[in-house]
Amino acid sequence: MKRHLPALVSALLMTGTQSYLLGTAISTATVLIIHQPLSAQSTNDEYAQYHLSRSVTRRGAGDYQGAMSDLGIAIESGGNAIRSVAYMNRGDLKHQLGDSHGAISDYTQAMNLGNSGGVVHRRRGVAKAATGEYRLAIADYNIAVAILSPPRQSSPDLVIEVHILRGNAWGAIGANQEACEDYKKAVSYGDQDTLKWLTSGNGAW
Repeated sequence: MKRHLPALVSALLMTGTQSYLLGTAISTATVLIIHQPLSAQSTNDEYAQYHLSRSVTRRGAGDYQGAMSDLGIAIESGGNAIRSVAYMNRGDLKHQLGDSHGAISDYTQAMNLGNSGGVVHRRRGVAKAATGEYRLAIADYNIAVAILSPPRQSSPDLVIEVHILRGNAWGAIGANQEACEDYKKAVSYGDQDTLKWLTSGNGAW
């Protein structure tokens, strides 16, 4: 049994074999601004930052090949902080274009460079679920929940999304009780759409 997310949330996510464009939270790639004293590395970082920023513009205009090229240059020329953001953004773009395995690799590279927050684990979990690796996706969602849950995260929106995503992954492997617990947890954070679904004919347990 799968909980279908509200339209705003479902536009952000991809689960199972049914794909959704990652939407605003992911298609609006992260832009990193770095202030450093003038040096060879800062010059390289400025060059990398230019391409990282231009990749956002190109992606927004639908020039995915150009955006991919810019992200590659940012990865090759920037310091670790810029490279981490570029890897995550390239993972988003690869996932959007259907290369979820490539996205997983890029998200992992971003983590190796220090970007180990809940957001990147959520995104890698989404990509893993898209390849059918539901148990591996759940492992990433577990980390995302641990990082994003209050009091660390003031807004419940991301936590709600991860609980629904993890519930969907549990449901995909037949673990309905675990799925139900995640959906109920989403309700506890104020998700009224999930509450309505759980009490409907489609969501009743």
